[in-house]
Amino acid sequence: MKPSLLAPKNTLAYQLARPLCRANDISSVPCSETGKVFKAFFAKDTNPGAVPEESAITFYLLQHAVGDLRKKFHMLEPLPIDALKLIETYHAEACALAERSFVYLLIICTREMRHLKSSAKTKALVAGLYGQQASDYLCSIPDDATTAMKTFPNAPPNSTLGAYCQALCYGFHKGSWGGGYGGKAWGSIADCMKSYVFGEYTPEVMLDVSFTLSHNNGPIYNKGMNFGMYGSYFLWVLDVQRSGQIPQMVHQSHEVGMGKYVTDAHRAWLQTLWELCPPDHQELDYPKIQALGGKGAIAPSKPKSAKPPPPPVAQKLPPGAEAWLGTVQIMPKVILKTLKMQRAA
Repeated sequence: MKPSLLAPKNTLAYQLARPLCRANDISSVPCSETGKVFKAFFAKDTNPGAVPEESAITFYLLQHAVGDLRKKFHMLEPLPIDALKLIETYHAEACALAERSFVYLLIICTREMRHLKSSAKTKALVAGLYGQQASDYLCSIPDDATTAMKTFPNAPPNSTLGAYCQALCYGFHKGSWGGGYGGKAWGSIADCMKSYVFGEYTPEVMLDVSFTLSHNNGPIYNKGMNFGMYGSYFLWVLDVQRSGQIPQMVHQSHEVGMGKYVTDAHRAWLQTLWELCPPDHQELDYPKIQALGGKGAIAPSKPKSAKPPPPPVAQKLPPGAEAWLGTVQIMPKVILKTLKMQRAA
């Protein structure tokens, strides 16, 4: 059965039909309306420095939980209360992160456009493809980074959201850029945003892809808005996710140096998940992580294997002395000494 909002609310059929999991074409929405939504977001945002590692763990742990529940329950089977609460938590947390991520993608793409070269030529081409309003706006982003960041919410372009996103994609892919700015890498960032706007991505997929995006100098989380600066563990979180072991990483968070990114809420969700769906293993499979490759193929604080004990040091025996180095049981109640060393007097 396909997901449906007509199904009972305590079933997977209903839960997988909710807005997080549905693609909608919002390309015809005026940017003026989008700007109002962005201003409202910034006004109510109480976590402008959201930690990328913690945010990724929240999304991927709960997404993993929903995946495990989908394997255990059929679409119209009534879910236990704990399972339903876990899925409700996923929708609440992931929808909030998806909103934050979409705002972030559009603002940083708008801000990066200030580095565009040969803007006159690009402006003419964009005008012919996506309208004069999107073109005028694209090539008028202030040089100052802080001002550029506030441009869209305070003074959005007089065009549709779809036309503006298409113009951004065109500018990054076809425009002229200096080293380290814009270009194809930023084109991929804008493509993710555009795919969501035109209903090709659900909010869930858009959020998933956004965590993997990088610009010319690394992951996108270094712009000082909506999210804090990513750290050395961020890429490893993605590698663990690739191997399907985010729950195991949460379980071993203190052992692998992830304690400051794993919250009490994460641990509570994991406990509920494993009570509902006991795992095959609780420890991280490091060879699996490494076999799948990636930028952060090994944990920054991977637990070290215990070193084998040193071999015994030979002892000199005085003249006439004996020493037994061990025993062995050859049958019940029959034990023999294994080696006798004797030094002649």
